[in-house]
This record gives sequence, structure tokens and C-alpha cells, in this order.
Amino acid sequence: MIGVRALLVLGILQSLGGQVLVNEKVRAWIGSSVVLNCNIKILEGVVTQVTWKRNEKGQNVDFLTYSGGKVQKLTKFAESRVEFLGNQPTEGSIMIRDVTLADESVYTCIFTTFPSGAYSNMSSLIVQAEPDIHVEPLPNPVVAKLPFQTVGTCVAGAAKPAANISWWTDVSYYATRYHYWLFVTVYFATNFDRYVRNSKRVDTMLVRKLLIIRVMTLPADLYIYEWGD
Repeated sequence: MIGVRALLVLGILQSLGGQVLVNEKVRAWIGSSVVLNCNIKILEGVVTQVTWKRNEKGQNVDFLTYSGGKVQKLTKFAESRVEFLGNQPTEGSIMIRDVTLADESVYTCIFTTFPSGAYSNMSSLIVQAEPDIHVEPLPNPVVAKLPFQTVGTCVAGAAKPAANISWWTDVSYYATRYHYWLFVTVYFATNFDRYVRNSKRVDTMLVRKLLIIRVMTLPADLYIYEWGD
């Protein structure tokens, strides 16, 4: 019990001595640049070094250090695509250029201080991919045959997170005594890992002419297409 209490007291003293501030979750599109912010609030002492690590196959790997006004890039990833942005001893932010799926990981920012020791915090980088959208209309005009006929196909593949496809038709135009599918929302899964993109094709049956198609991925709508009169 004495040892446990000693560890608890040490943890409290360390938290009082300094605090590392990061964004817990950061999102970035493939091919874009992203900034991982990292700053320290320290009550006493001086910062002697900033270290960045990221989780690679279960191991935390050092890829960048900053000490004495000099930046050391320790991996090919850091050498080719990482820029250190800190311009003050208490700032340790970095920028990653040309983001890839392999960059999705947990990043750890560590400030080493004297005489208090090291303080750290973690930030999760979530990489997103825009969908590859393909619409296949049949020859115009389309004449529907009962009970149902496929008049259009939309494929939104390789999206991360998975795309949400919505189809709209003009409800007033289809006011008939028959029951038609006027609004269809399709959620489908996409098998998407770091290296392979596999798309699942979705055929949605509409009995009349399609007017508008809209494809959405988080965090915002990406595409709006008009198709038809």
C-alpha cells in the first residue's frame, strides 16, 4: 500500500508540474496536409527536448526529436513528409504532408523538462477517403415495367467511412394509383484497409426516372449530381 500511495502522489505532482495539450482526435483526407498540435503548460523548469512517437504494428516508434534548436528526423516517414512547427520551447506541433492510409495511428507527443521530467499526451489521427462515384443510367427515356425495373445504378466505392447513398424523385410527378419506390436510402459496407480497397456494388430499383442523386460521407456532403429532367 505504501508503494501504491507513493506512485499516486508522484502522479499528482507530475500533473501539477506540467500539462501537455493536444487534440484527442484529428481527421484528415488522403493526400491532404494535417497539423497535430502539441503544447505544454509548465509551472517550473525548462523544456530540454520534444519527442514524437507513433504506433506502428503495436510498437511505439520515435520518428522526430527537437532539442537545442535542432530537429532530428529518425525515420523515412519523418524525412519525407513531416515538418516541425514549434517556434517556442513550449510548442511542439508537427505537420504531416500527403497523408496516406498508413498514417492513421496514435501519435504521442513528449516534452522532456528539467528538473521535473517528462510529460506526454496522445492524439489519434483518423484518415478519411472520398468515395469513387460511378453512376450508370440506362438509355433515355426510361419506361418502367411492373412490378419493378432497375433504371439506374450508383456505385460509391472505396469510401472511408462508408458512403451513404440517397436517391430522390419528384413525388408529385409520381402521384398514381400504383405503389412505387419514391425515396430509397442505402447504407452499405465497404471493406477498406490500409492497402486494399474493395467496393460493394449496390443496385437500387426505381420505377421511374431518377431526378437527383446525392452521395454523402462524413463529415460533410461531398457531391451533388443532377440526372434527369
